[in-house]
Amino acid sequence: STKLTIGNAANSGNVGIGTTSPQQLLHINNTSGDFGAEAVLRGSTSAGTPKSEVAFKRGTSGDGAEMILRTSNSSGTIQDVMTLDTAGNVGIGEISPDRKLVLDGLLGTAALEIKKESDRIVYLGTGTGAAGSDDTVMLLYHDDVIKVNVSTIGDSYFNGGNVGIGETGPSEKLQVNQTNNDIYQL
Repeated sequence: STKLTIGNAANSGNVGIGTTSPQQLLHINNTSGDFGAEAVLRGSTSAGTPKSEVAFKRGTSGDGAEMILRTSNSSGTIQDVMTLDTAGNVGIGEISPDRKLVLDGLLGTAALEIKKESDRIVYLGTGTGAAGSDDTVMLLYHDDVIKVNVSTIGDSYFNGGNVGIGETGPSEKLQVNQTNNDIYQL
């Protein structure tokens, strides 16, 4: 059977691997029909050490498919770093996302970090507690200085002005405005 087709009048210059009638510029067709089968684009060094991959993987049942991005560590071991599954869920650091976006970082690292140029603005992740600690931290910054620290273990604080509860323009460090218009200040 034909394994590679390169441009002819019938396919207008499209390239096909595993198909004799490619429908796109590059059309890869895995004819095995096996669940979990992959079509992979791989980048390697001149010595053949894999550096990165994009895998198109047939789902474990039905006609669904997922896309997996893989990178390699310093020894050339390929690892999944991002998955787009059959339900449209995205996992970064998570190979089986069960929600629209799942970010999974190592302990003591950010699962999500937002920066403006080199200044950190938002950090969501695990804290830097004892080994194996899974405490969660949310840090908000201004000019690379922590202004809000919300932690599931340890102290949480606001360090950037007055705080209002039920009040959008607090004039004291903590101002609570009840729905009956009573104002409590500390």
